[in-house]
Amino acid sequence: MKTLTSILVTLLITPVMAKDLTCYTPRMARKVVIKANSVAISKPFMKEFGDRAVASTNSVRTKFTNLGYEKILFSNGEKHTIHIENLSDLNDVDDYLVVKNQKGHEVIYPLDCE
Repeated sequence: MKTLTSILVTLLITPVMAKDLTCYTPRMARKVVIKANSVAISKPFMKEFGDRAVASTNSVRTKFTNLGYEKILFSNGEKHTIHIENLSDLNDVDDYLVVKNQKGHEVIYPLDCE
């Protein structure tokens, strides 16, 4: 029974981990590239800097949900939480980025992922 359970969990989680996403936050003009073990945040709409990464990290915690996941990372003293509700149905209502500073102020931005 244990073997069957572990096989099922592996089959359910493997497709979630394999999919790389590119998301945009139009209000913040940020591009978020989400990979299995890393996240890169850049400013693609700033012509003078090009498409350079503002924050990129490999120290990302991933919490899997039923159909999606949450990725949590820290950059410049801020906690960034990326929530993807359902990888089969990406939309800017259920998918979002939360930026929380050290004083506890939170800002939530919708994510348009592809």
